[in-house]
Amino acid sequence: MNYAALVVTYYPDKDVFENILNIQNQIENFVVVDNSNIPSSFPKELKGDLIKNQNTGGLAGGINKGIKYLLKKYPNIEGIFIFDQDTKIPKNYINSMINFKKSIKDPKVLIYAPNFYDINSKTFASFIKLGKYSLKKYYCSKGKIIFPTLVITSGILLDVKAIEKVGYFNENYLIDQVDNEYCIRLWISGFKVAVNCDITIYHSIGNRKRKKFLFLNIKPNNHSSFRKFLIIRNSLLTVKKYFYSPVLIWELSVISHEFLSVILFEKEKKKKLKAMLKGLYKGLID
Repeated sequence: MNYAALVVTYYPDKDVFENILNIQNQIENFVVVDNSNIPSSFPKELKGDLIKNQNTGGLAGGINKGIKYLLKKYPNIEGIFIFDQDTKIPKNYINSMINFKKSIKDPKVLIYAPNFYDINSKTFASFIKLGKYSLKKYYCSKGKIIFPTLVITSGILLDVKAIEKVGYFNENYLIDQVDNEYCIRLWISGFKVAVNCDITIYHSIGNRKRKKFLFLNIKPNNHSSFRKFLIIRNSLLTVKKYFYSPVLIWELSVISHEFLSVILFEKEKKKKLKAMLKGLYKGLID
């Protein structure tokens, strides 16, 4: 099989091990990159390689280390599956996504993504497509293929040509907005993302809940204050780096959503707002 997979872990537990074993049962070339700062006890059933990263470069650093390891060990692979530790995949996921990749004849497509269901908010994904001066939101339906601009990293099949064309993931971002920045970089470079609506992964984004305020649908993610800092800072860094009107609109909507979520629904408001204001400052001056 000319494909490989990597999972980045961070203080993994029993549920994470089940997710990992499910993935490794579907693919032979496999590596786990452990970002924990203390030794983690992995199950004996783990057949893939295990390498330590100690959270260097955050999630982005773990992904990059895994990609570099796999490309060195398997120089002829065509694509790499990337997973967060809390992602659950269905049976035959790997083969289904490989077949999906083979069915897409457009050489500009370098990321192949699934639909995903957020376990906490109990909602399916919405996908954002950036235009020259606008953005649109799409949802999956059975038998449909959509070509958005932004997808989450977990679950994707990354064509290895993407590394040659646009490079590795941005380790300065650590974790939040890592996926958005990479997808926007791909889009700016003239490449595409394709979503297979016929297969769904189960994933959680923070501890997201569905809330309603007036006419707005809000999904507070209840991240820590440090994560709030990163979301705001990295959103502004993305705007400054890729100053296109749709990127500006999207990232400002992310920032607004975070402030509304904290002010209206989340706990530790003072601590989080202070971190977010610091994120605004750092994003502007960095």
